[in-house]
Amino acid sequence: MLETRGLTAINRVNLSRPVALALNDGIIRADRSFFDFGCGRGTDVAALVGMGIPATGWDPVHNPAAERSRADVVNLGYVVNVIENPQERREALRQAWQLSTKVLVIAARLDWDIKAEQAVPFSDGVITAKGTFQKFFSQDELQGWVEECLGVQADAAAPGVFYVFRLATDREAHLARLPHRRQASAAAPPSFTLDRNRDVLCQRRASRGASSRRATRIAAPGGQSVGACR
Repeated sequence: MLETRGLTAINRVNLSRPVALALNDGIIRADRSFFDFGCGRGTDVAALVGMGIPATGWDPVHNPAAERSRADVVNLGYVVNVIENPQERREALRQAWQLSTKVLVIAARLDWDIKAEQAVPFSDGVITAKGTFQKFFSQDELQGWVEECLGVQADAAAPGVFYVFRLATDREAHLARLPHRRQASAAAPPSFTLDRNRDVLCQRRASRGASSRRATRIAAPGGQSVGACR
């Protein structure tokens, strides 16, 4: 299914989410080399080079002839979720980790992205309407999988995005720079939260409506009571 994996590469205008986060967090910077493992069409690499950051990339479909080179920061962004073979998926993670001398950035799609009506179960994931494979993780599952495969702690940067540091001193320095870093637990998206609490919201709305009607009712001729408005 290698040929179908190339269909998941997006023509981006802006930086991908994990690269933008790593740049904002000071993981990616001008004094560090960067390698994009599974770079797709190479838009992240081109953008970083334009910022003066030494960046290169490799992709099995879109740039297979490029060298897979060691770098201070290696990005494995939305790669493991398109690999249908679990063993190959683990090997991709380990290869990316071996190329990283300081930090591995890993990102994968989370299970709230699943569109059940457009997906057919396959292996441990689904085949989408485009005919591509996707493995959707929960936040805890992704973190546990990374840590189990690499034997190193993974730090959440955001839902679906983790940093893995080569040296404990680099990890401690990073955490010290971010005393008020964003809460990276996989909070449910707003639509899910609304659906889950819809009954409670409706009950509260009905209660407020009843109180409002009682407060605005006026006396009608004949002693009957009617609402001032409907």
